[in-house]
Amino acid sequence: MPARLLVLGSLLLTLSAAGCAQGEPPDPPARDAGRDAFVSAPDAFTPLSPDAYSPPMMDAGAVCEPSCVAPEECCNGGCVDTRANPNHCGHCGNRCPMGMLCADSTCGGGTCSPACDTGETCTGGTCHCGAGAACTGTQTCCGGGCVDTTTSTLHCGGCGRPCASGEACRMGRCVSTAPCGGSCPSGQMCCGDVCTRVDTAANCGACGRSCGAGQECCGGSTCVNTQTDPNNCGSCGRDCGMQGDGCSAGACTCGSMPACILACAFGMCPFG
Repeated sequence: MPARLLVLGSLLLTLSAAGCAQGEPPDPPARDAGRDAFVSAPDAFTPLSPDAYSPPMMDAGAVCEPSCVAPEECCNGGCVDTRANPNHCGHCGNRCPMGMLCADSTCGGGTCSPACDTGETCTGGTCHCGAGAACTGTQTCCGGGCVDTTTSTLHCGGCGRPCASGEACRMGRCVSTAPCGGSCPSGQMCCGDVCTRVDTAANCGACGRSCGAGQECCGGSTCVNTQTDPNNCGSCGRDCGMQGDGCSAGACTCGSMPACILACAFGMCPFG
């Protein structure tokens, strides 16, 4: 190739490269109507409005499955007793201040000292049974009311312990009322559910109180030996009186002799 042509080609390549280096930049890519390729700077840093965020709240409309049974209520999807729950006191979401308790749907302060008995609640540092005051004596708080568990046939010895038909509550125990029926005729007592005389040697003054050998039950309560007792000589109530000062083999004596006709004095019968 002639040298002049080589020089001309080299010059054209040089001018073309210089034009490209100093020319306009290529056009930017077209924006897609369905998908913006660019976001303006102001839009990219616009802060959220104050109402755009709110703290999570309790869902008051949450449904409890299965449904709650009174007195419980459905709070945030769970069944709670709003009468005594410190996080939902009186109604859902009402949380008692720290250190306070919930009783009867009301926030109260502190604990009770001494501690409340079973069934009672502590409100404002005071024990209560239901809507009333704390129970006293032998009474116990059962079902919101004070009852005497030593005699109550519905709460005998404790709350919710009823006696069966035909039973009575005595000293906190259910006992049968038959056949004695709770009472016996005069001079008798209920011994082993049987009305029994208590003026005999086998039951002298009380059930099962037996007299010793050779003794009898005198006066319905005293065991005596009628063979030697001058006040009950030979039988209950037979008093030797003035005629004798002793009793032997069931007979009154004066000293070592039989009883006097009139009076015994100093172990002798001076008047016959």
